[in-house]
Amino acid sequence: MASKRHRERCLSARPSEMTGRPKLNPLRNRLLESLDRILNGGGDADDVLREVVRVPHERYDYMSIRFVEGDELAVGPSAGSPGSDIFDLADRV
Repeated sequence: MASKRHRERCLSARPSEMTGRPKLNPLRNRLLESLDRILNGGGDADDVLREVVRVPHERYDYMSIRFVEGDELAVGPSAGSPGSDIFDLADRV
């Protein structure tokens, strides 16, 4: 049988602490929910991509989508100006 102290610790723990999953950032959750609504809303592909770029740009200085064309990456929709501190998600995949 579990000790009283162990039961109290379990009852006071948040679900993310009990499962070992990291807590999700509320801002990140809102961003993902917004993107989900945009993508599930349908519409013209170009308009959808522009909106997908616009939403994160509200929080980040620069956002762009690039497409593979042959052996190169072509710049698609973007917002803001690239700075020296940008990173490429393609390098992280």
